[in-house]
Amino acid sequence: MTYWIIRLLESLLLRLRAAEPEPDPPRPSPPRAVAAPDPEPIFRGEDSLLVRPYLVAHERDEARRRRVLWLTAHGVEIEPHPHRPAGVGA
Repeated sequence: MTYWIIRLLESLLLRLRAAEPEPDPPRPSPPRAVAAPDPEPIFRGEDSLLVRPYLVAHERDEARRRRVLWLTAHGVEIEPHPHRPAGVGA
């Protein structure tokens, strides 16, 4: 008789285990906010050895010409540079 009781309990246990749903697979965690990396420093051409020096000098000359032209347009006369000869007018 104990044999039949054991068989009955084993079959009930097997049915209970089969009826239990399998656990869901673990879900991936939501992405976390990541701090943005520090911005790159501003690249200045004058600070780089890769910039051709004659190009930098040309840009400076253009800026100087624009400044002189702006001052002249507003009525400010600029004396010639002491180390450069003044242009001879015709």
